[in-house]
Amino acid sequence: MTSGPIVINLPNPALVVLIGLQGSGKSTFARRHFAPVEILSSDEFRARLCNDPASQSNTAAALEHLTQTLRRRLLNQVTTAIDATNIRHERRADLLDAAHEHGVPAVAVLFDIPADRCRERIAARHRNIRDEVLNEQAERWPQVMRDVPNEGYSAVHILTEHQVPAVQFRHAPPNERDPDRWVEVDRLDATGQSLRFPADEIRRQPDVLAAHDPGPYLYACAAANRAFAPPSGSKSTPSEPMSETIVRVQLPHCLPIYLTHHLGNWHRTDPHPLGTPIRLPGAATPAM
Repeated sequence: MTSGPIVINLPNPALVVLIGLQGSGKSTFARRHFAPVEILSSDEFRARLCNDPASQSNTAAALEHLTQTLRRRLLNQVTTAIDATNIRHERRADLLDAAHEHGVPAVAVLFDIPADRCRERIAARHRNIRDEVLNEQAERWPQVMRDVPNEGYSAVHILTEHQVPAVQFRHAPPNERDPDRWVEVDRLDATGQSLRFPADEIRRQPDVLAAHDPGPYLYACAAANRAFAPPSGSKSTPSEPMSETIVRVQLPHCLPIYLTHHLGNWHRTDPHPLGTPIRLPGAATPAM
């Protein structure tokens, strides 16, 4: 058992390569820690080709498409998590080559979960995976554990089943000069605070990850909540916004979204309530 959180520090951007047997919990782990847009899943790419995420006959083509997408994402310098077994050395080599080509550090996360436990999970999920596939992966696993630390990753993290829930990722901030990587929140209250948060941090907020199809309004609410939360790593209790507190949230590529806090929730509001323009504290009064 673990006695506290396991903090994994990630550069920005980073390539996060998840490595483990089928049924080891990689997909659940990825969805818990990364926004959907940050995850490239071999199952999803197989499903796009033939409607079947478990189709082994489409694996090679699916991985080819996945790698093409990865290279484009690394060119755009955004963090990407690879949700696949990544058991084979040549597959990991392709991912590392892409990362090195674009100057992006690669971090390996290995799920050291016994094959019998993976088999139980697969059965509980009613997944149609042939047992010989899992057996072959289990036979390769000891060699994987020996090889990965020497393959050129900037960091390698090996997790047991009991350690997986304790993992916390700490992401480095993005480039300060790139406005598309930041969300701005102006608190239109007595504090007059203007705060900035990495856009990817907002995409990873639990309320956003739990939503089926998050949109700008939900992102704005998550950013507003983050504006009233204590700094990362602090043990302070989040402060509750006063009733009728108004914030202005500027998401990348969106018009500003105004929110009012009422009865414990944020509600989208007219930026000009009662015909009176909202004015930031300290701003000059517009001429009449």
